[in-house]
Amino acid sequence: MMTKTSVFLLTLLFVNDLLACPYCAGSTQDGKDSNTTLVLGLFILAIYIPYVIIYRLIKKHNAYREQMMVEHDNRRSSNT
Repeated sequence: MMTKTSVFLLTLLFVNDLLACPYCAGSTQDGKDSNTTLVLGLFILAIYIPYVIIYRLIKKHNAYREQMMVEHDNRRSSNT
């Protein structure tokens, strides 16, 4: 929980940079902007994190579905 909070607070410090596209943020000084790497890194994290969360939810759902199918099969075999 603390990590999520610290990442959220860190992103609030750079809200103006995050609103710009990564190329636009670095093009103001001919690519010599010190925040270009930071903006690109945060952009990659902002894209990567939701996909990781979705992937984990899909894996968890598949495992749960398989467990339910096994229990369903066990109930069927015990009723007959």
